[in-house]
Amino acid sequence: MDSPLTLESMRLLLRRAARVCAACLLDEVVAEEPCPDAALLRAGGAFVTLKRKGVLAGCIGYVQSEDALWETVRAAARAAALQDSRFERIEASALKEVEVELSVLSPSRPIAPEEVVVGRHGLLIELGGRRGLLLPQVAREHGLDRLGFLNALARKAGLPPDSWEQEDCRLAAFEAQLMSGVLLELCAEGWE
Repeated sequence: MDSPLTLESMRLLLRRAARVCAACLLDEVVAEEPCPDAALLRAGGAFVTLKRKGVLAGCIGYVQSEDALWETVRAAARAAALQDSRFERIEASALKEVEVELSVLSPSRPIAPEEVVVGRHGLLIELGGRRGLLLPQVAREHGLDRLGFLNALARKAGLPPDSWEQEDCRLAAFEAQLMSGVLLELCAEGWE
């Protein structure tokens, strides 16, 4: 992955994601917080994933963004908490059961199917006006091999499972730095 963030920088972003998610789920105003780390002012893509008792409850992000990571994570966290139409909104009473996961993405690049490394690459597919994305951790979490991951990616885009083999299909890969934690514990932490 190109110039990974430090553990401290990732921790700051994860706390930011947790605080934004919690504020949104509690119908509170999201506090404006100045960015405490210059490394987080660089542009970049990020996804925020919410899980309740280990089950996916929201996941939204941006593959690429011209905004600073600090702001991209804020937007992704808000969207994951409030706008993922695949899931019911998490009730405030269930916040203690929620884990938040942050994925900071590398720039994407074209990739051939045989070059895909399971667990390392996240994938984007585009074919016939349909698009789909799977984060790198999806393959590990679901025990998928390379072919299973490619087929799952195609299905996510609403395509037949083997459509990634078509000549006009565009595949791109990216890598991700991951960090996760319990939402309420992260919210209670200070910035230092």
